[in-house]
Amino acid sequence: MGLTIAERREPDELPEAGELVPVEAIDRTGLIVRSDGAFVRILRVTPANPLVLSADDARRAATGFATTLEKLRAGQSMQFYVDARPVHLDDVLLRLREEVEAVAGPAPTATTSVAAGSLSRWRLYAAVEQSLRMHGRGQSAIQLDAYAIIPYFPARRGARAALKLASSAPLERPLAEHRRAVRESQGHVDAIHAELEAAGLPTRQLNGSEALTLLWQRLNPTTADRRRDGLSTEILGECDPVRDREQARGAATALRERLAQSSLDLKRGRHLVEVGQDVEQTIYVHTTAQQTALGWLLEAMLTRQPFALSVHVRALDRRRERQRFKLGHRRLFAINRGAEQRGRVPDFDRYAQEDEYRDLLTEMAGRERARLFEVSVYQALRAPGPKPDLEALDEAVAYCADAMETAVDCKVGRGEFRQRELWASTLPLGQDVARRVRKYTTTNAADTVPLVGTGCGSPHGFPFAFADPGRTLERLDPFDREHPNHTLLISGRSGSGKTMLANMILARLVTLGARGFVIDRAGHYQLLTRMIDGAQQIELGVAQSPYAINAWDVPDPRHVPSDKVAYLLALHQLMMGEEGLTRSELAQLGEAIRAVYARSATLEDQSPCESMLRDELLATASFHQREGGHELASVARSLATRLSEWCGDGSYAYLLDRPTTVPHDSPLVVFDTRRCPQDVLRPVMFSIMEYVTNTVERHWNAYHSTEHAGSEPRFAGRSIMLIDEAWHLVSRRETGEYANDLALRARHFGLVLAVMFQQLSQANTEHGLALLQNATMQLLLAQHPSELDFTQSALMLSDEERELVARLKTVKGSHAEMLWINGTRGRGRVSARVGPLEYWAFTSDRGHDVPQREAALRVHGGDVWSALHSLASSDASPPLA
Repeated sequence: MGLTIAERREPDELPEAGELVPVEAIDRTGLIVRSDGAFVRILRVTPANPLVLSADDARRAATGFATTLEKLRAGQSMQFYVDARPVHLDDVLLRLREEVEAVAGPAPTATTSVAAGSLSRWRLYAAVEQSLRMHGRGQSAIQLDAYAIIPYFPARRGARAALKLASSAPLERPLAEHRRAVRESQGHVDAIHAELEAAGLPTRQLNGSEALTLLWQRLNPTTADRRRDGLSTEILGECDPVRDREQARGAATALRERLAQSSLDLKRGRHLVEVGQDVEQTIYVHTTAQQTALGWLLEAMLTRQPFALSVHVRALDRRRERQRFKLGHRRLFAINRGAEQRGRVPDFDRYAQEDEYRDLLTEMAGRERARLFEVSVYQALRAPGPKPDLEALDEAVAYCADAMETAVDCKVGRGEFRQRELWASTLPLGQDVARRVRKYTTTNAADTVPLVGTGCGSPHGFPFAFADPGRTLERLDPFDREHPNHTLLISGRSGSGKTMLANMILARLVTLGARGFVIDRAGHYQLLTRMIDGAQQIELGVAQSPYAINAWDVPDPRHVPSDKVAYLLALHQLMMGEEGLTRSELAQLGEAIRAVYARSATLEDQSPCESMLRDELLATASFHQREGGHELASVARSLATRLSEWCGDGSYAYLLDRPTTVPHDSPLVVFDTRRCPQDVLRPVMFSIMEYVTNTVERHWNAYHSTEHAGSEPRFAGRSIMLIDEAWHLVSRRETGEYANDLALRARHFGLVLAVMFQQLSQANTEHGLALLQNATMQLLLAQHPSELDFTQSALMLSDEERELVARLKTVKGSHAEMLWINGTRGRGRVSARVGPLEYWAFTSDRGHDVPQREAALRVHGGDVWSALHSLASSDASPPLA
């Protein structure tokens, strides 16, 4: 039921879009009351990606969609609505800028300056902005949202109630009946919500403000593409049925006026409708599909033009439809047999229709007792104003129509002289005005559900990559609350772009307020430390290095937790190399460690260290020797001897027998272990991990012990620890157990554990496999062909995902493709694209890029940012797609 226009319009005055919107009220819970009395609620759904689903997973997804449709009783309907509109780049950058400002303070200007640490964050932000502006436009980035819209007509109980309501308006009902209808509608929505969740699609019900904004965006596309704040209007607390009729009409009129702020021109052309300054054309599926497959509408959703796709599904009465098909089959059977008896040439179409009736009746009478649904498919394609490109719109219409026709062998109507009713059918209100319906069984209707897409990012976080295909701008949030743990895996063969990717993730997290720690084996992060003021490059493994980590550090040696003693025992297992420690030696060592802490507690000028442990073991050996315990004395003396190279003037004393000198307040600390001897690398990495864990935990606790304003930076108080060549950790039990335990605990103190592998098969150990499989976030770049079988087995990839990984490529100077597995948020192929500044900052191509960068640094006297700007603006800058 449409709106009645209260005032006479001038002949040349265009109508408003709201005149086709039958909305009477919206309350804060998200309940929409239509003019025909239906209650409408909206669910936002995270789509599945059919391109990476295995055959079994695709069947399960289709079964989940079918089960969802089975929740509809005869006469009930649903609308599946997919909205794709251009990404608000200015909006994205403004939000990002606000988060940087919360960390670094106001941006510097020509007349104002900022502190060094703040300046480096603003410079990093400028590099991110350059990347987003360049590739956001080049990719025609879109924002795609999917919804399930569920109308519910209150039941009329009993003949007397039906007669009473038949004589009154559909919006008039007693208070008790209204409240019962509201509860029933919510119960109906909850049942569908549960089925979508069971199908693996995260789902959330929209509140009143969100539902209002969704309607406003559809009715005002020109304005919605340019405004970040959406619609601001009052939402009713509860749709109260006890109110004056004139007041209700006035409130409904005011609501529609707020919703409809754009003119509607239906005379633009026989195929077109102009909404505001945008031009739209709605196409629809005109004939029955010959065959369907899950997600067959996805190809039409890959158009580069904005669109609104609506699929209406209405349940029919199975018994009545079965009886109708039986009569139709009987009639066709008689006609065809009669033609055969008279010797006429058979009509192929009649035979095909007879077979179709027979198959359909067999399916409806079988064990699954298939149901029938009326399904209509509409796609409204849009040319954005103020200067709509009608040629691009024509191309998009042709592309989408061909995609639908090719996928299922159907005909697509272009909507000549029918745009008004077709456009109204694409509004997110669950109302099929055009009624261009075709009948399908449960299986085919489930295949037509368009809750599919290629996005896999988190709703919040920093801009990270573009879906491929799909072009949606995906966000990475390593601290996403939906993730069971905060472990990130990055894997790719040499030259695949994993080092650039790791640098980009680190830089963007630090820019937004997180702290970064890196265990580096190749010097790939040294330039990043020079770009960030206060960052530190800590060189370990060199006797002349001023930096050291004392593995014995504790806040109070009088109160040493048991896990600290366990850690020191595991560390000394590694220090002893392949020979390890026996049970007797471990027992002796544990007693000596506790004795060292007890002794240190009584000394004011000496902290616990390896030399004190050696002295304690020698003292223990002397004691046992005097008491006649020659075997125990021998064990203690042997331990002291084996530790001698780690103490005093020993070969490795500079590593672990000095006070900790690592700065504790740096935004980024890179532990450079390139010159650390291979035979002591594991204990050094182990001590770094333990030091970082303790530092991060103290930072997290200190941050949460102070009061903060409401607009705190998203990543404030949080940290990331990146371990390059992490196979060194998982190759031994002691470090492997620690890494897996840290992966489970990290989220409790705001830490992301990021591990990198060049060859995943290097993690083919008990603890390595556990770490790989438990990583919630996995970024798989191009792999060596010999690694594909292990990668599929270790990460439990489907055959489709394995083939996708095999086809991944990295184009130097352009982009790096990867399979992104992002927990329950989704999985799919994305491409990471950076602008010239980020490219020259993060590239590690030693054959071409690194020598040019070093030459630029020499020309600019070591000024990193001047050198990067020079490279980014010169002909040396690689061509970026």
